[in-house]
Amino acid sequence: MNGSAIEDFLNRTMLGIGREAVRGRLSLEAIKETLSFVTADERFVSVFLGGSYANHRARNYSDVDVYAFVVDESIRWRRQFEVVKGIPVELNVLSISFLDQLLTHAWKTRYAAILRALSETMILKGEKLSLSIRNRVNGILEDHAGGTQGVERLSRKLRFSLTTKLTDFHQEPESLKAHILLCSMVGDVTSLLNLVAQGWVSNSKHMVAGINQDPSCVNLLSQFIECYTSYICGGDKDAVTDAILLIISSCGGGIWSGFEESF
Repeated sequence: MNGSAIEDFLNRTMLGIGREAVRGRLSLEAIKETLSFVTADERFVSVFLGGSYANHRARNYSDVDVYAFVVDESIRWRRQFEVVKGIPVELNVLSISFLDQLLTHAWKTRYAAILRALSETMILKGEKLSLSIRNRVNGILEDHAGGTQGVERLSRKLRFSLTTKLTDFHQEPESLKAHILLCSMVGDVTSLLNLVAQGWVSNSKHMVAGINQDPSCVNLLSQFIECYTSYICGGDKDAVTDAILLIISSCGGGIWSGFEESF
């Protein structure tokens, strides 16, 4: 899948994303300026920049991941995606009290992915508190996985989990199961676009919206699983990307302009 094809796909599914964002060439200064609506908000006591831009790994499309913490205990975890001034932003708002719960149980729940995300961040606001949060996260990763390789091992664990899910589906391709799995894998725009730009993702999220029950989902997923099975055995990654684009072009609906989830 060449760059122009990805750019065309983004233009058709997520209007408003700037060219520099599509190409993964956003400067840190531009990101910080765009995120001023978060860092200037007094409700947020700690703000992190995560994802590819925090680690200088953006080579193609990558949304800007932000983790903002509040002291309001009525909030657990709210996640929303919007295009702000041409930049795709995924804003995760978490309360400090929920963070305490998350750090206690994250290793054995679906929240495990956030450990890895928070361990690879850049502090944008509240340096003292933010350092404390990141040190706690890194401590848990090291305790459970042994030293500096903990993050890498967690990533492999999450990838294996989703591979198992695909294998289970392949053995019993029911229409309802196909619908749920499709929503899980590509109903979330962030996961989808990471797939397009980087290959496979390490975690799945359930956002059952915008995709209707449709028998064609079974056929589309069967094609995808065939490509994916080949890919994990050393096959062509572009075939996986093409299959994902086919699914979204056929079943994407209108969910790509933005969404919000609460946990």
